[in-house]
Amino acid sequence: MKKKAKAQKKELQKAEPKEAEKTRIEPTEPSGTAQPITQPEKHIAPAEERTPAESAHAASAAVVGERAASAKDKRDQGSALKIFALVALLAAAIFLAYYFFTIGERVFLTGSEVDAETFKGIFLDSENIYIVMDVRGAGNGGNVLQCGVDFAASSGMGGKSVTPLSMSDEGCVAPDGSHSFKECFAMLKDGVTIYVMDGPGGAKYYTNGMVVTVGDQYAVGTCGISRT
Repeated sequence: MKKKAKAQKKELQKAEPKEAEKTRIEPTEPSGTAQPITQPEKHIAPAEERTPAESAHAASAAVVGERAASAKDKRDQGSALKIFALVALLAAAIFLAYYFFTIGERVFLTGSEVDAETFKGIFLDSENIYIVMDVRGAGNGGNVLQCGVDFAASSGMGGKSVTPLSMSDEGCVAPDGSHSFKECFAMLKDGVTIYVMDGPGGAKYYTNGMVVTVGDQYAVGTCGISRT
């Protein structure tokens, strides 16, 4: 009996590996490589495939963009105009400062132009009258001086404080002696001025006086102001 049991046991041991071989699961290679996960592409429909709502939204966005660009252009233009105006004002201020502090010391500041009747009222209301005979660079200096003398002797000067001033390339001469041009022109601020100079002939009226030009042909006694 023992021999028979041992024989059966050996048979079972020989059979077990075969069963294991039959039931063993071999690893297999994957059928394919792993694919990356990607997001689906967003489809933008062409204009002809858009819905009315999408078309309206696109049109609205385009209008907003155009308005924004137009507003930017207007702001840029406005800034450029402001800069130009500022530069122009600065240039005008510099010119005026130069004029009054340099040129203004050597010329008569006439004021605003007026008509003859307005000037007549200004003249009658003024007590101090200055007659300037400017012969600087004049080709007819003698006629300029004669016109000034005729003004001083005219009837309209009655009751006025008349001060004659002669200006030449050498300087300015007043009744009390020689002065600089700056000093002589400073005197004119105290009254009305009759400014006589070389020119084609004629007169213009201003708030600060009158400018008379005298040419080659001048008859004595032509210049003057009457009371009437």
